[in-house]
Amino acid sequence: MIALLMPVFLCVAGFAIDGGRMYFSANRLASAVKIAAIESTMFIEVNENGELESSVTDSDIEQLIKKNMENAELVSCEAQGSDYSVSCSIEGAYKVDFVFMKIFGIKSKELYSSFTATRGIS
Repeated sequence: MIALLMPVFLCVAGFAIDGGRMYFSANRLASAVKIAAIESTMFIEVNENGELESSVTDSDIEQLIKKNMENAELVSCEAQGSDYSVSCSIEGAYKVDFVFMKIFGIKSKELYSSFTATRGIS
């Protein structure tokens, strides 16, 4: 009886391990993107002509994300501003490689997270 149930227990354990890795990675990516968005708003200003001026580049933002999650990537970055506030919307991605799901042909999963930070009166 135990011999028959052993493959079932191994599958459940594999799903739990890979699911846990994916959940942990998704939360870590969300935190990295959130931190990068909040920090980026500190370097965006609206000049007297109503145009955005930024001293932070996409490369700088990607480095902020990688500082908090090593292999994460910047997907998109958009800044907006008005007389009273500036905001920065960032989307990041991370590829989770599975260990046990490879048995079923699922080698990896791409995770995405986005966050918009606003500074000022919105």
